[in-house]
Amino acid sequence: MVTVIPIISVVIGILLGAVISFISFQYKERKSCRERLNKSLFNLLSVWASIVVNSTIHSDLLKDALVNALKRKFPNERMPDNFTDELAKGLRGMFPVVDQHELYNKYHASVESLAEIDPLLAFQLSNNKFLIDYLKTLHEFSLKEESDEKSGVFLDSFSSFAYKESMLEFEKDLLKLSRLLGKKQECEVKERIANKKKKMTKITDADMDEYVSQVFDPAIKKIVGSTNVA
Repeated sequence: MVTVIPIISVVIGILLGAVISFISFQYKERKSCRERLNKSLFNLLSVWASIVVNSTIHSDLLKDALVNALKRKFPNERMPDNFTDELAKGLRGMFPVVDQHELYNKYHASVESLAEIDPLLAFQLSNNKFLIDYLKTLHEFSLKEESDEKSGVFLDSFSSFAYKESMLEFEKDLLKLSRLLGKKQECEVKERIANKKKKMTKITDADMDEYVSQVFDPAIKKIVGSTNVA
């Protein structure tokens, strides 16, 4: 009996050690999984937000708001017939989206990381073909020294016929991803998406007037100054 007790103690110790190791391993795995989900969600949300801003830049909403602001700023000036079209071409430079060349890489890396956790969701994200083509074209366009007319037409088209369907699909996938992190995160992401979309669908006159003043006033002062010197 004396020899049995130490053996039982050893067996119990081994079993407890195995259980503790298993629990520790599972905890580390869940923590690592959650960290990767958080990173993927952050990157994909930043991609989504940049696309929303970029699409607004190419929309008639911003173009018309800017034209109206210029008319308020210079009521006595007559604008050329092709002014609106020329303005539309220059909007990308006037309202740049920061690091837009990185959006495709962010999207691709996030999907690759997500494939190890939720392959079905990763597959859905990788099948949003028009969105991925848009990100690729945006990436290539932003790296070119000179604008490419075909790329510009494609980028503009994304704001029209394919934008809603692709973005709605993307937003549904974002909510599925946030759901993996918990109900609270899902609600927060849903609210952020709604608020951002609401903000991008309305441009106030005050905001555009301020922007026009910031852009044109320094330019006018510079022109006047150079004229006086001459």
